[in-house]
Amino acid sequence: MTVDEGLLLATVNDAFATSAAGLRAWADPHPDRMPADEEYSRCLDPGKYRIVGAR
Repeated sequence: MTVDEGLLLATVNDAFATSAAGLRAWADPHPDRMPADEEYSRCLDPGKYRIVGAR
């Protein structure tokens, strides 16, 4: 099966625009660097990850 990557990305972005309505975005906590490996296991504010489910 061949996937049209452009179509897939457009479809996901369109769906996200609808499902993310009303959810607040958050600023990049590390705009000048990549996060440390140990940061990936931390979840200080689980509510902000509602956006992941919407995506």
